[in-house]
Amino acid sequence: MPSHEVIYFDAAGRAETVRICLSIAKADWKDTRFAGEDWSTIKLTTPLGSVPILKIDGVDHVQSTALARYAGRLAGLYPEDPLEGLVVDEVIESLNE
Repeated sequence: MPSHEVIYFDAAGRAETVRICLSIAKADWKDTRFAGEDWSTIKLTTPLGSVPILKIDGVDHVQSTALARYAGRLAGLYPEDPLEGLVVDEVIESLNE
């Protein structure tokens, strides 16, 4: 399994689902948190000027919902069946709205 690093504020927020799923998956991962006052400096180094970031084997990936789906798949929490996946996606997107 690849190595993972979650980079986010020292809070649950949009990274918490990814953290939980990586833990359930027993993935090799690092939890990198930073203080709010460090954000203005860190923001300049992020791919889209936002977090969370999930580094997979050193490559940055962004967008919290996409990261959660990936981590959910690793943990076996995202269904294989396309219709069941649609229902999960409906719930995820409803929560985002």
